[in-house]
Amino acid sequence: DLPKGALASRPGALLARSSEVTAEFLGRSSHIARWQEGKDALAAAARFVPSAEAMCGRLTKESSEPCLLRFGHLEAGTVRNAIAGHARAEGSLRVFSDSMFDRAKEAISALAGSAARTEGCELELTFSEGYPPVINDAELFSLAARALPNLDVLDEPLLIAEDFSFYQQCLPGLFTLLGTGTGTPLHSDRFDFDERVLLVGASAYQRLLMMP
Repeated sequence: DLPKGALASRPGALLARSSEVTAEFLGRSSHIARWQEGKDALAAAARFVPSAEAMCGRLTKESSEPCLLRFGHLEAGTVRNAIAGHARAEGSLRVFSDSMFDRAKEAISALAGSAARTEGCELELTFSEGYPPVINDAELFSLAARALPNLDVLDEPLLIAEDFSFYQQCLPGLFTLLGTGTGTPLHSDRFDFDERVLLVGASAYQRLLMMP
């Protein structure tokens, strides 16, 4: 989303902590004409997904700290005229602090449990360890900003994640974005860019290396 060759970053929180959320609802299949004999896993998942996504929106408003949960994959059942005996929802949780993660995890677990009980299903809910947030060291950012006069300062952190954050668990670090100017969505199979933009990144590293 950044213009071609633009450098951008910010001190403090830049990129989010991520955790893969997987909710499996285990019910019992039956013919829809005898639906009372089944335990509808699809209905449980359908209750859970929008309620969990909306809950994270409420947490954001209550605390003014970003919290995002979205599900990109939902699979249930085998045929249209049978109650689904199994459903699996796969999503990603994005936050910027351990305290928000704990709050979201607790609320998500409660909503998933409620949806499962309502439909008489069993629940298997997992949260991956994921990536820590990218938190830029303020002193390093100040040094880099002096060496890179064209460095843009982002107003808000981004809800994407990056494994660079593991380095920052061991020592102060600074992550900087380099714009390609394509406007192509993340993870798109149409992504392509002018590789000459990489020279801007190489030049930025040179400037950082030459800092007194």
